[in-house]
Amino acid sequence: MLVCLCAALLSACAITPPQTSSFLAQPASQKSILLKDVPFYAQKEYQCGPAALAMALNAAGASTSPDQLVSEVYLPDRKGSIQVEMLGASRRQGFIPFKVEGTIAGLIKELQAHHSVLVFQNLALPWYPQWHYAVVVGYDAASKELILHSAEDEWHRTNIGTFERTWARTGYWGFVPLKPGLLPANQNPDQLADSIAQSEQSFSPPQLQKAYASVLKQWPDNLQSSIGLSVALYLQKKYVASERVLRNALKHHPASGVLYNNLAVVLKALNRKKEAKQAAKKAIRLEPNNQNFAATLSEVS
Repeated sequence: MLVCLCAALLSACAITPPQTSSFLAQPASQKSILLKDVPFYAQKEYQCGPAALAMALNAAGASTSPDQLVSEVYLPDRKGSIQVEMLGASRRQGFIPFKVEGTIAGLIKELQAHHSVLVFQNLALPWYPQWHYAVVVGYDAASKELILHSAEDEWHRTNIGTFERTWARTGYWGFVPLKPGLLPANQNPDQLADSIAQSEQSFSPPQLQKAYASVLKQWPDNLQSSIGLSVALYLQKKYVASERVLRNALKHHPASGVLYNNLAVVLKALNRKKEAKQAAKKAIRLEPNNQNFAATLSEVS
């Protein structure tokens, strides 16, 4: 019975996983790429998180080392690093961590954009995990292998299908750290705006202005980026510019109570109280159950 079970497992492993199969059918699978300037730090026992993060951050323009990041991401009780700490440390270093779209094709797009990708893997089995962070730095079209800085192996090669299986066990988790104003290859504006929003506490209004403006440059109708940009401008007392962003957003989203509510606040700052009151009332008509809007009306009246 054991022999039959092992044979079945080996057969399953031989099947090309879906994302790999899809990617290999695309023209992009025929082009190799290698990011030669990504630094390498050997990952010491229990400290693969700090080393992987240092590699990804330095490739993005930081100047740090695994030893400097240990106190930020390494949890002795867990003998490792958890994802939320990796994201938080990236922000504290001045980089927005943009999550990758979670596909092999998306991973290759980041490499083609010259972005190394920090990924989280389970190198063992779902019920007996071996968690591991690595940095994807290349793809070899001839051998169909991904190239990673992993463990103590610089330029580690792994079959793309094998990588997909280990990556799938973590929900295809990975991210690209970038300075505010730069964007990953991921083309989902809502996800990009969400990554910026989750980083708001770590960045100044001018930095957030650059970040949100970069999304709006490509997707002028993105609601979350319009709201974020207008707030960043408001916090810098750039009230006229903030109003302009909100007015433009309302052309695309005329039924947004949030836009009218924020416009009321901006108009009050511009000492246009009558218009501010009208905007606040409009917000309430659109979303009558939002108590924040009622508070805004009280403030501008």
